[in-house]
Amino acid sequence: MSKTTALRAVLTARLQSICPRVYYGQADLNAARPYLVYTLEQLGQEDDMHRLELEINVTDYGVDTATVETIADSIMDAFDKWYYIDDAIQFAAYPDRCQSVTEDDRNVIRRRLLIELHFYERR
Repeated sequence: MSKTTALRAVLTARLQSICPRVYYGQADLNAARPYLVYTLEQLGQEDDMHRLELEINVTDYGVDTATVETIADSIMDAFDKWYYIDDAIQFAAYPDRCQSVTEDDRNVIRRRLLIELHFYERR
């Protein structure tokens, strides 16, 4: 298993403990709401440490923001000071920002969460 695949499996499991509908990259066309979509971007590398940005978008539909806010808060809490290690990978998570995103369709409710990961591949 590649390091990215291993990392994605751990992240997906953690996110699914908060919201059962989790997608990487893009949600299914008819995904039930609320759902999460996440991506990873490499910010830089220092020796063996890769700095990654985990972007998570929490999406719902309607006028009540309570569900999205609750999920966003739960994610930020779950990733705050989270340290993970197994035989293949290890990382530490540092929540950074939670932003409200305005969509063209005003009934779409979305929050964008940014979390920095300090990631190491164990050899």
